[in-house]
Amino acid sequence: MRFFILIIASLFFLGCAEKNLEYKALDLEPQHKSNAKMSLGVERPTMPAYLVSKKFTYIDKDGNVKNIANKRWIEPFDETLQASLVAYLRESYPQAKIASYPWGFYKEPAKRLVLSIESLSLVDGQIILKARYYTSNNKSKIIYFEKHLALTSSYEKALFVVLDTLYGDIAKYIDR
Repeated sequence: MRFFILIIASLFFLGCAEKNLEYKALDLEPQHKSNAKMSLGVERPTMPAYLVSKKFTYIDKDGNVKNIANKRWIEPFDETLQASLVAYLRESYPQAKIASYPWGFYKEPAKRLVLSIESLSLVDGQIILKARYYTSNNKSKIIYFEKHLALTSSYEKALFVVLDTLYGDIAKYIDR
């Protein structure tokens, strides 16, 4: 009888515990579509160490690293970002060969996309993403990206909107 009561009590407490929400990848709808044919390799994004994690992490106004409770990526954020960016660009350029590093091509792609996340912060109710990106061709220049977005709903929804804007800018940049 004690064993039965222990099992019931355990199940009750497990049911009352907060659930962790895990996010696998970002499912964003491309804003830019093109039939351009090219081969593009997307390198794994570089980012500060605090972001290379499975946690939803940001820097606050005092420079402290903070985590969003009960929210996690299934894979580390750099891997999630690379996979979702490749998927986004494949939808933006259905005729192109786009792969993540290591390349799935027989030879080096004609262009390589390099993305660096400089910072991700939450300051005074605004999510702020700073990044830079470029392609490896000779005419390439480094593009600096900075987006401020008021946090009107959840952190993750605001993050997805900011990343969607970044991906849209990258898709337009590649089409030049």
